[in-house]
Amino acid sequence: MNSELLTLLLLETAIIAVLVLICFLLERASPEAWMKRWNLGWLIFLAHLPLSFLADSGLPHADVLKSIALILALSANTAIAVAVAYLAGRSKWERMIWFTGGTLALAGMVPPLSLPAVYAMTLATIPLAFIHAQSRRSPGSWLLFAAFPIRLIRIPAPPTMPLHLLDTVRAGLLLVAGMLVFLEQLREGRRWRGATLRFSAAMADGGGAPEVERLCRQLTEISGAELARILEEDPLDPVKKRSAILSPGNNRETLMQSIDPKLKGLVVTPLKTGGQLVGSLCLGYDRWLPGPPVPRELMQEVCDQIATTLRGCQLTAHLTRTHREWLNTVDSIHDFILVHDTESRIERVNRPLAHTTGLSPEQLVGRPCREVLPGAGENWKDCPFCESSNTGENFNSDFGGYFLVSTSTSAAGDAASVLHVVRDVSARKAAEDRYRYIFENVREGVFISTPDGRLLDCNDGLARMLGYSREEMLSVNVGVLWVDEADRSAQIELMDRQGYVEEYEVHLRRRTGETIVGQETSFARRNSAGKVVSYQGFIVDVTERKKAERELRRQNDILSQVNSLSARMTHRLDRQQVVNTVAEEIRRLFGFDTVAIFMIDEHTGMSTRVAATGYRSDLGRAMTPFRAMPGVIGLLRSGGLEPIFPVARLPPLAPELTEIRAAEGIKSMYVMPLLGEKLLGTISVAWRTERVLSEADQNLLGALGRQVNNVLSDILLYEQAKQAYQDLQLAQEQLLQSQKLAAVGQLVSGVAHELNNPLAAIIGYSQLLESHVTPKGADYLEKLLRQAKRTQKIIQDLLTFSRQRKPERSVLDLNAVVEGALMLRDFDIRANHVQVIRQLACELPPVMGDRHQLEQAFLNIIQNACDAILEVSPTGTLEVRSYLSENGPAHKKRQVVLEFLDDGVGMKEPNRVFEPFYTTKKVGMGTGLGLSICYGILKEHGGEIEAESRDPHGAIFRVKMPAIEESVDTPSDATAG
Repeated sequence: MNSELLTLLLLETAIIAVLVLICFLLERASPEAWMKRWNLGWLIFLAHLPLSFLADSGLPHADVLKSIALILALSANTAIAVAVAYLAGRSKWERMIWFTGGTLALAGMVPPLSLPAVYAMTLATIPLAFIHAQSRRSPGSWLLFAAFPIRLIRIPAPPTMPLHLLDTVRAGLLLVAGMLVFLEQLREGRRWRGATLRFSAAMADGGGAPEVERLCRQLTEISGAELARILEEDPLDPVKKRSAILSPGNNRETLMQSIDPKLKGLVVTPLKTGGQLVGSLCLGYDRWLPGPPVPRELMQEVCDQIATTLRGCQLTAHLTRTHREWLNTVDSIHDFILVHDTESRIERVNRPLAHTTGLSPEQLVGRPCREVLPGAGENWKDCPFCESSNTGENFNSDFGGYFLVSTSTSAAGDAASVLHVVRDVSARKAAEDRYRYIFENVREGVFISTPDGRLLDCNDGLARMLGYSREEMLSVNVGVLWVDEADRSAQIELMDRQGYVEEYEVHLRRRTGETIVGQETSFARRNSAGKVVSYQGFIVDVTERKKAERELRRQNDILSQVNSLSARMTHRLDRQQVVNTVAEEIRRLFGFDTVAIFMIDEHTGMSTRVAATGYRSDLGRAMTPFRAMPGVIGLLRSGGLEPIFPVARLPPLAPELTEIRAAEGIKSMYVMPLLGEKLLGTISVAWRTERVLSEADQNLLGALGRQVNNVLSDILLYEQAKQAYQDLQLAQEQLLQSQKLAAVGQLVSGVAHELNNPLAAIIGYSQLLESHVTPKGADYLEKLLRQAKRTQKIIQDLLTFSRQRKPERSVLDLNAVVEGALMLRDFDIRANHVQVIRQLACELPPVMGDRHQLEQAFLNIIQNACDAILEVSPTGTLEVRSYLSENGPAHKKRQVVLEFLDDGVGMKEPNRVFEPFYTTKKVGMGTGLGLSICYGILKEHGGEIEAESRDPHGAIFRVKMPAIEESVDTPSDATAG
């Protein structure tokens, strides 16, 4: 190698070395990732230059040196390509570029492919340089882009200029372009950092939104962008660590349109500090961005600084706001808050406590408690709350109420501070006292119990409700109080499912075993895990209300049935059917043990039971008519009693009723008079137990009694009308019968006169023959004469009976009158084989009456007795008794009693035999008027007639006539007529 070539080698190497040294110095001033790879490539290129000169100088092994030089040249180009890829924002392609360089190096081992391989890597770097130049659009970027195509130009060199000199010039141009790019980045970085520092300083001085807008304008100028904006959050991906470049056509074009429709390129970089996203920095460009217009490292550094500044401002604002809110919160707390040091000097006090002193919190700070707080020197010395009892709620007279004091110490030693939180619990304590008073005194039962049935607390109302003391209740398991355990399980299941029950009906057992009905309203309390820990609520005893509801329903049902009964009664005219129905329905509807309906005759005082039900004893079922006590009749007739009342309100009852009550075991009895225009009767209802008729039942029974009274009154009116009609018919029949009897009397009178003549001859001749006959004939003649006289007597009686005369009263011997009646019926009695037994008392006082009318009455009674006997047997007995009774009514005193006793068929309804047209005989055998005529005759004479059945069969007719107490100057029956 000659000296010229060596000199040239040294010169070219020195130039390249100087430029490379400058690049290394620049890298030390600002380390850049791309600059490290750039300098690495040029170091390899420096190593390539000597080998390239040596290979061209013709030294031995030139081919080996040339291959090594080519490999070093390819490696240098690869490192430079990697550096340009970093500038173009394609740092991820580094491994791929190195792999491509290695592949070309292997291909360069083939001599024909050595030089193309070197130039291929340079050719591949041109697109990366173009991306960088298009993105940055700075002189350095464009010079860098132009330097790579220049390296590919091969200009034939003159013999005097070695080829290496042209390579050195191209290499120097590329180095200068790289240094220019670096200087541009360095200058841009200073401007970015300067703007960021100014922004941080302005924000530290209290700047706000205007400073952010100023920063955006500065960044727009520095970056050459159309606009710059700082958003509150990252619109792309909050976890991104690098900038993102957006261009039209990708899936984020909407974001660009939302910022500015004119944008064609957008760079978004997250603002993060401490792992927390603050916002994002957006740079908008009016051109397409194939790569980052700002170095990513610089962009990230600036964004970190901005994020730190913004976060600091946010924290400062938050602290300021928090402090202000804390002060407002402390002042808004109604509790007293006092902070003082060890010498009781106030360090902090909230507004409610300051208000009690009449000063502001600022005026209290730094002053001793004893100077400003009330009560100093009397109740406390240094601090009212330090010296008061901190156990529970205490009354503080200085502040006028009950307070709960909580004290804590914030530090130790001389710098210790004492914090008092004083809660005014006066209202709560008053409320607790009120609620405790309500809890203790409310009549309803209040309770708190556990799910397993243990009572935690209850009031006296619940204890009283169940018959326990409060202490006993707290030891009783709830399950024992429930009548039905299944009902309790169902309630607990409902409570667990919906958390409450409202007016749930429960059946509880009192201590005495009695069951009560309650309505429970309660709820379940749960812990933080959702498990039920207790049940709380109250129970209202609705037993009486339930009874009242049931009673009301029963009363409504009864009222409905009473109305139905009233409707049914209204359309009936059969008195017996009505009273039987009423008695049965009253007993069924009201649950009485016995019900009886009595009809009362006000004039005689006779009380007749017309309907009865529920009687068990024979005496109760077979009750006969009786005479009611005059005091009872008078009280019932007065109308001064309630519609229904206890029998105890009446005077002593008749003995017959008292005996029946004893026989039936009746303990409670009520009477309901049937009183309209006159006293019709009574309805008697009774129980065999001690019971009280409710007011509602009394009202219903009273209403029913009025209905019955109206119906019976209507029926009586109907019966009276019917009786009047029958009396009219009877009068007509009696008139007809009188006419018939008058005709018969005339006939009998004529016959009697005709019979008297031959009968007088028979008697006369019989008397004449007495001295002309034999003794035996005299006997026959005596019998003939006796029968003739008897016949004469009968004819005389017929004449007497048929004689037309007015009724005349005279003093009569009742025995003689009845003997006359028996004599008139003697033939019929003997013909019917009836035996007459006479038991007539002697020396009976006389009576006043018409002999013929009384004989007519006795004849009807005797005829009725004979007919009754013949219905049973072809023979029978008629017993006639007479005696004197001393137990007559007050106005009659003594009575002569005449009884007719037969052993005939008897009577089913003794109380009806005296009714007109009432008969039990077969059709055609009686008109039903005989006994009614007897009744009328005896009533007209001031007497009485009664009928009753005999045991086992037969009947008794009892005639009672008032006896004459003194001699009466009246013609006797012997002279009458």
